[in-house]
Amino acid sequence: MSGQKPNIWAEEFEKADYTKKIAEYYGNIFEWDVRYKSLDSFITTLQRQLPICLRIRGSSETLEDCVCAVQKLGNSLAEIAQDALLTVLTEVNSEGSHNVLVHQVQWLKNANQQSLVEAWQINVPQKALNLPQVKPFYNDIIEKINLGFMTRQESVSMIPVFLLDIAPTHSILDMCAAPGSKTTQALEMLSRHGDKSNSGFIIANDVSYQRQWVMIHQCGRLASNLEHLIVTKHCGMSFPLGMQFDRIICDVPCTGDGTLRKSMDLWKRWKSSEAFHMHRQQVGILKHALRCLRPGGRLVYSTCSMNPIENEAVLLHCLAPLSEEYSIVESASNIPELHYVPGVEKWKVMDDNLKWYTSFDEIEEERATRLRITESMFPPSESVIQNIAIKNSIRILPHFQNTGGFFIAVIQRAPQGDGNETSRRVKAHKKPHFIEIAPRNKEILEKRLGLCSTFPWETLLQRPDEGKRLKVFRMVREAAAFIARNPSLNYQHVGMKVFEIRLDGSDSVTVYHEGVDIIKPYLPAEKIIQMQPSEVHRMLSTPSSSVKDISEQDLLYDKLENVRDFFMASTITASGQHIDVAFNWNRFLGCWKASIGDLEEKLLLESLSSKSA
Repeated sequence: MSGQKPNIWAEEFEKADYTKKIAEYYGNIFEWDVRYKSLDSFITTLQRQLPICLRIRGSSETLEDCVCAVQKLGNSLAEIAQDALLTVLTEVNSEGSHNVLVHQVQWLKNANQQSLVEAWQINVPQKALNLPQVKPFYNDIIEKINLGFMTRQESVSMIPVFLLDIAPTHSILDMCAAPGSKTTQALEMLSRHGDKSNSGFIIANDVSYQRQWVMIHQCGRLASNLEHLIVTKHCGMSFPLGMQFDRIICDVPCTGDGTLRKSMDLWKRWKSSEAFHMHRQQVGILKHALRCLRPGGRLVYSTCSMNPIENEAVLLHCLAPLSEEYSIVESASNIPELHYVPGVEKWKVMDDNLKWYTSFDEIEEERATRLRITESMFPPSESVIQNIAIKNSIRILPHFQNTGGFFIAVIQRAPQGDGNETSRRVKAHKKPHFIEIAPRNKEILEKRLGLCSTFPWETLLQRPDEGKRLKVFRMVREAAAFIARNPSLNYQHVGMKVFEIRLDGSDSVTVYHEGVDIIKPYLPAEKIIQMQPSEVHRMLSTPSSSVKDISEQDLLYDKLENVRDFFMASTITASGQHIDVAFNWNRFLGCWKASIGDLEEKLLLESLSSKSA
């Protein structure tokens, strides 16, 4: 191990000089003055693996426990950093100091020096986390990610959502949402003010089914926030008009050369002309997004590309005819410790033959067609550049703060826009994907659960095709109203799954765990049973809690004898020498009780016992 090269990609770079094209291109695109540091530092950083970054949910009940888990991981790495494994640990640690193997991301702070998010950076490669001395601590991190307490997200990727300045009442459109890290971050920001003021919602749109389900799974870890989420499937360049939003996340598809530190394969296939195709797609998406922005609203355009053709060129082309109504606003001062350079006003375009062009007029017409180069890829006139203030945009290069490459621009629409898009009708699909809950199904829920008259039935949705097992979804009022006004969008997922009704004549109701806290205020007192932690343990640790197996002198017998479907409530206190952080955990669980014959009971118990073994 001691003889291992400090850069795990070194052998790959020795086989082929992948850096030559990158250095040639960006060496000519940017002016490498004191702001940009040096081209050598830029290339050297690109050749190192990207650190792992974790975003911890600020509203999580277990925030302190998550921070403690990350610190334990850092301690375990520090303990072995002095031996022969040091070269494994420092492959991505550009600072070269052992005490920064794991650290909080300090530059993610606002002007008042308050952390914008609890973000931690792990400056070691993935294989170091699989070392036997470290893996148990990393497994604890993975478990917390799966529970939704943490999200793995690149630090610069967290910036766009911060700069949106999300309020709890905002309607938000995420134009190209998958795989969902920014969507989950926006969901968390919507919820940070508490339930009562939290009426906003997010439309998470993406054109790919596969990527959508990855996003839905990721958002599903934030079960308590799902009532604010709507997922749609439309191409970003043709998202239906007729709706306008307070905030828009426009994180467009790109060549992704800002992520070169993540992928050796990207080095092998990189070429400057890849940006030509992406430019046209990005222009189409941004133009459409601008039309969906409400007057007075805010849009963040971002890419993980460092190329001006995918960034400044797109912005200048889209905003030039709209400069009186839309403007790029200064936003970097909101993160004063962020190291960045402003957007560039001049750049050149290079073809695959490494030939440079300073203007579109220099290219012969037939060659421009063949190379897919358009006039919009070049800088516009000086007057257009000044009107749009492209220098207010933000470019982050990897060697500035040991991150990936990223580009961000915050666009503000004037309060008095024309607002014409609100009058357009959304193109109708054959039938709506979700409708308000049917009266018969409402009656079943009222009868079985005893929900009081103030229950917000207008927040419940179902699919039109009921089937034998009907799933019922809950949304915040504003989101449910949005779906009612726009029933023909291509909805893939809405809200939080709260009930399942069996329509086979039994009319039985299952309450999903995600929904029990939502319906708690509307349940009759006799449906809620207060349990001691020891009783909860007994209920959950045995394959089946049969009432007749409980002694009549047992308090639990009285609680269970005369109820059918019920909910148990308990406060579990965790503390002691084996607990890192003491906490009180208020739990509210949905349960059901069934009457079955002796033979059925025997078979059921045998089945449950085998499954729990």
